[in-house]
Amino acid sequence: VDRLTCDHMIEQIPPSYTWGYNFISSPLTARISGYVIKIIPRYRGTTVTRHCNGMSEMQVMQDIPFDGLEIDISEQVYCCFRTSRPCAVAQFSKGQSVDDALKEISENIGDPAMVWLAPVGQFVNYVIFYTGFTSGASPDGFTFGEFANVIVPADSFNPQMIRLDGNLLQPNEREWTEIFCPPNNITACAYGRYVNLTGSEGKHNITHDNPSGRLTAIVYGWGNQKGYMYPAGFALDPIGEIIFSLFVETTRIGERSGPFVVTIIRAGDINVNATVDLQIQSASGLISGVSFATVGVANAPGVDIEERTVTVMFAAGETMKLESIEIFADNEEEGDEYFNVNLVQQPGFLLGSPSSEFLIIEDDTIQISLDPLTYLVEELTIDTYETLRGTTSAPIREITEIRITDLGGGSATGMVGLSYNSVRLQCLYQI
Repeated sequence: VDRLTCDHMIEQIPPSYTWGYNFISSPLTARISGYVIKIIPRYRGTTVTRHCNGMSEMQVMQDIPFDGLEIDISEQVYCCFRTSRPCAVAQFSKGQSVDDALKEISENIGDPAMVWLAPVGQFVNYVIFYTGFTSGASPDGFTFGEFANVIVPADSFNPQMIRLDGNLLQPNEREWTEIFCPPNNITACAYGRYVNLTGSEGKHNITHDNPSGRLTAIVYGWGNQKGYMYPAGFALDPIGEIIFSLFVETTRIGERSGPFVVTIIRAGDINVNATVDLQIQSASGLISGVSFATVGVANAPGVDIEERTVTVMFAAGETMKLESIEIFADNEEEGDEYFNVNLVQQPGFLLGSPSSEFLIIEDDTIQISLDPLTYLVEELTIDTYETLRGTTSAPIREITEIRITDLGGGSATGMVGLSYNSVRLQCLYQI
């Protein structure tokens, strides 16, 4: 703070999975010579579209250099940058000599400083920051002023809900600047406003009354031949990385319950087409060092399931796909069977949690619920027949004998037919 010509030019780079597609730079109060933007692409072949307030047309820059693209913004104005692939964007103030040359007077206000710009997808509901470099014992502090630039996207903009330290920042909509972004430069995509914090030392917050409202801010200050800038806050969601995971409603499946569905979910970067392979495998090997031979009968491939790999394709904007897996019932008396469904890791995306599920096929288990029955038997009757009715939990695929035992120890047998959901049993009881 107490040194001249100190330039804030180092920032920790945000994780690449948090990089985004849409960025907005803002004019720096008390500076007149414009600023410099540097765009760093995550992937080669990235295209950048730029539009600054006052421009009649958009500027398109294709296949920008992999080590970054620098753009000189010659005046203090809001600019929007839209990229085809995830990028990081930094804004730099120019040196005090550039301003002095334009003013033809040596004032030594500010110097180079840098700030990472939050992607619009990482805007947050509130930010907390500190100022206080303006005053104090040192005459060489940031005595030319401290400021905050606030940007609110159009879908969150309501000046009656945006507050600085609990008070409305600026309730008059006309005091906010409309910002126009590609590809639509007719309707405002966001609104911007600067706040003079000179002399207001300590902790500050900028909040949105609507819990779903979003905003961002940068904080900066100028001293004698020096300056600082930093982002007041932004989210670190994985919007710059494709992340796949899967979901199944149950891990225990009846052999005769028919197909079951696996849900494949895409999160993070949803702006491009993407594919992931879903693998269906019998679990006849080992998982976590436990042999299936010790806990059940391993599934026989091609009998109860078909081992295969399915390529699941997502179009840009799609976040969910459903994949149906057929279960083939057999007539063998057997124990539980096991298989896995898992997503296959490949370059270009990450796997979230869960990305694999261990599933159990419950074989040959059918529940029968008998309907209540009330009947009268005459005392001298030797034999009597009654019809018991009930419902099976799943279709029965073959003629099956069922034995029923009463509380008195008597029993009877009945035959159920093929593929009936509701079966009728005729049982003989000795009285």
